[in-house]
Amino acid sequence: MDPIERIQIRVSDDGLEAWAGITEGPSAPDEASNGILARRLDQASVRAGLDSEAIEGLARALAQPTKTLQDRCIARGRAPQPGAPSFVELRDPAGLQPGSIRPDGSLDFKERRLLLPLERGEQIGQVVPASSGKPGWDVHGDAIEPEPATDEAIRTGEGVEVDDSGRLWATRSGTRTISADGTIDVVDHHVHTAPVDLRSGNLATSGSLEVKRDVMPGMSVQSGFDLRIAGLVDGARIRAGGSIEIAGGAIGREGGSVVAGGDLQVRHALGIRLEARGRLRIVRSVSTSQLVAREIEVGGRMLSDWLQAESRVVLKDAGSPAGGPCLLRAAHPLEPPGPCPPSGGATALRSTRPEAHRNGTLRTRKGRRAARARPDAEPRTAAEELEARRAWRRRQRELQRIATIEIHGTAHAGCRIDLGVTPLVLESDVSKRRFRVDLDAGRVLEEEL
Repeated sequence: MDPIERIQIRVSDDGLEAWAGITEGPSAPDEASNGILARRLDQASVRAGLDSEAIEGLARALAQPTKTLQDRCIARGRAPQPGAPSFVELRDPAGLQPGSIRPDGSLDFKERRLLLPLERGEQIGQVVPASSGKPGWDVHGDAIEPEPATDEAIRTGEGVEVDDSGRLWATRSGTRTISADGTIDVVDHHVHTAPVDLRSGNLATSGSLEVKRDVMPGMSVQSGFDLRIAGLVDGARIRAGGSIEIAGGAIGREGGSVVAGGDLQVRHALGIRLEARGRLRIVRSVSTSQLVAREIEVGGRMLSDWLQAESRVVLKDAGSPAGGPCLLRAAHPLEPPGPCPPSGGATALRSTRPEAHRNGTLRTRKGRRAARARPDAEPRTAAEELEARRAWRRRQRELQRIATIEIHGTAHAGCRIDLGVTPLVLESDVSKRRFRVDLDAGRVLEEEL
């Protein structure tokens, strides 16, 4: 038996490993064992990735006639590195984040970026093309080419377009969404089926938004267009560029508010500030709240605090038999008479308790401070300030010709009726009354409905 026959070599199916063992048989001279082993490797075409220590061990075993050696790996190739498929590298991460970093370095757990608001023309991401990968080699020294990288189709919806450079752009304002199949889209209306709480984080979108559940204390919801909340707003901050509908009630707690760029409808309100650039409607009653809108309608009782409208106020009942404070004001422009127009489209009146000013107008302490100096506005000259106040007063005079306050139930004694002239304080309960301004006499008129 030739000693070379004692050497058993097998190569793995993928050619990346070669194994060898020694069986019993005649020994080879020490000086010849390495040469015999080299011939056997050449017969098996094992030429690359050799393990010199493993081969030296085989040579020593071959020099002993009764020595057997179990299989050991004597050569390894290198597997090819496959190419990576093309993918979209988003400018902002997808999915819920643990929070957002504040300027002071702390983590805001309410800002989890479940929704990502985008404006039309804003870049969403970049398509990273597929890479070719790197070839490998087997124990025979032959090259192994990598599998060709698949050029994955980039799925986009109607709200996204891809240019020739592979950049993704939003074709409309709204919310970025990524569906289960990986489709990237920008939708102008998003439906959030869960409550708005710490699990979801605050919600913000450039499009319209519908929330199917409640908005919990301390949270905020912002929409660039219309917003509908099917549940309760409880101590949250709500803002929309369009109209807002809250199917449940709105409770203020600490810091709760609702601001609508269009109409606003709420089932009932308690201890909260409600603002609307259009019509504000409370289906039931209001208690210890502040209402500001162009028109205001309350289906139930307005109990304590105040409301302010430009043209028309309609209430069922106002005030309480105990004579609690209740201010009803109309013919008052939403824009303040200060040196600068309000920023963000909302009225500059921020105090929860107005105070009397001469000529029947009302100003707030905070409002006067804001009028004197706004950090985001250019300072005006004295002449410009005077002209701004004159323009505001002209607007009020126009509103006084059409403004009315209607009580379809009872207005209790102590209610204050302010239409931009000397206010009327009710000394006794009145029912089914309309209040308007007699400009010639400069007083409030009272009419039966």
